[in-house]
Amino acid sequence: MSRVSARRRLAGRRRAAVLVALAGSVALGGTTIAWRTFGAPVSSPANEAPADQIGVAAAQVAGPLDRADVGDAVGDTAYSFSDLVGVVAETSTDGTVHLRVVVDEWTDPDSDDWRFGATRVTWEIDTNADGRPDASARLAADESGPKAGVRGVDGARRCLAEPLADAASRTYGVRFEARCLGHPESFRVRSSFEYDDVVFDLTGADLAPDGGWSDAVAGPADDTMRIAGAAGATERARRCSIGC
Repeated sequence: MSRVSARRRLAGRRRAAVLVALAGSVALGGTTIAWRTFGAPVSSPANEAPADQIGVAAAQVAGPLDRADVGDAVGDTAYSFSDLVGVVAETSTDGTVHLRVVVDEWTDPDSDDWRFGATRVTWEIDTNADGRPDASARLAADESGPKAGVRGVDGARRCLAEPLADAASRTYGVRFEARCLGHPESFRVRSSFEYDDVVFDLTGADLAPDGGWSDAVAGPADDTMRIAGAAGATERARRCSIGC
């Protein structure tokens, strides 16, 4: 059996195990996704924002406001685990931004390839339609588990985001407040996925779309959101470094 065939079988077992652990579902753009959430970020990883600049720790999602979908060809990268097949950008009526990608072969972001490898998803974000990125969101992991955050194009930390994943739809995602982008009227995205297989020492990367950007997505007009916590109280978000 080849390395890649063995790796596919290993991924299949991982997906089956993750499906058992999936809990809670939210509706995004008419599609129900059983997100596996990794909880609100409670401390600041070295490469992300301080804990007092947490962008969002939402336990549930309000209704969709606007959305853009971009498909990407299957098999346009040599390694299927790094193959993106779509990217979605969506805004919600609770004042949050939802970014996600769909991949050909899904693995758990809490697995060794993420925690000990360089596996990561990056969404570049154009907030002024000039064709250049103004910010980026990233989903990655370290030894303690998945992490997500938003940075400016200058590398400045803006806020932490909530890391999300779903095995059934082969999806990875992040969720954060629109004010982490400066509350733009609209924005566009493009994504990249780098996969680092620490078991078989295989790597790959893909872009979606292969050129250009998604269609523009309208930004939320309101930044009221639900903060996850013991009481689950709703309050005005005050913990992002922009617009506070």
